[in-house]
Amino acid sequence: MANFSFDVVSGESKVIAITTKSLNEIAKIPFVEKTSPHAVFASQITLGEMTSETTLNLINEDWFLLSGMDISLGDTLKGTNEVVINSSIADLFNETKENIIGKHLKFTLFMQEDGE
Repeated sequence: MANFSFDVVSGESKVIAITTKSLNEIAKIPFVEKTSPHAVFASQITLGEMTSETTLNLINEDWFLLSGMDISLGDTLKGTNEVVINSSIADLFNETKENIIGKHLKFTLFMQEDGE
């Protein structure tokens, strides 16, 4: 049997709240084995004294499996307060991929309040 992955997105530009309830409903669809939420936010990332704009993707540990994306260095998510970055973030901070693992990164999220 083939494995498929699909994203649930709006055709309109308004925000759709994917809640635990809606994920549970999707999980009830025949042949759905896993669901994984994915939220995208404008943010800033800081390492030491350097800060830059970035896009932050909030996911859970199943996202990598479902997306088919491989981790080339380091580990997938194993708990809370962990992040996975791409090599562009390492380059941004003038770090090698190997050296940035284990560094403390600070993220600042920019979210709109309801009605904006």
